[in-house]
Amino acid sequence: MRCEMENGKIMEISDQNQVASAFSSLSERDNSFLILGGDDFVQTALSDEGYIVQYKFGNEFMEKLLAKSEQKNVENILINFFNNDYSFKNEDGWSPVEVGGGQDSGVQEGTAQPQNEEETDLFKDPVGFLKKAGKQALKQGISQNIKRGIGKTVNKGIGGILKKIIK
Repeated sequence: MRCEMENGKIMEISDQNQVASAFSSLSERDNSFLILGGDDFVQTALSDEGYIVQYKFGNEFMEKLLAKSEQKNVENILINFFNNDYSFKNEDGWSPVEVGGGQDSGVQEGTAQPQNEEETDLFKDPVGFLKKAGKQALKQGISQNIKRGIGKTVNKGIGGILKKIIK
């Protein structure tokens, strides 16, 4: 299974110990993001406030926030996904991730042809488009939670990488 890290490392994971190792290599400073999978995936980002975890299966795209103290739960989600055990989807706390169609997305609903560059990306590479949307949602999730007072600051590392990823 493919694993992509924020530090640019892309590897083929062949056992759950490698999943655990990749997860344990996350740090707030320079390697705060991990994507595991392909068309369907689980991804997580680490900040000084905790973890944002997202999964995508078919048309289902969900996320939840977990405190740093729940590190083992995040690791278990990744390992379970690797082992094709999707029971984590039944845990409390998941909420839908909005993909495109927002006020500033430029996506026009009900169209069959691409109307702009974002829609062209969706038609050409739907998986890449969803991963990009997921990364944007991670950034928005962090911002929204800071505004709600859940977090006071977000580590510069995750903020910087999300800016790089979204560009």
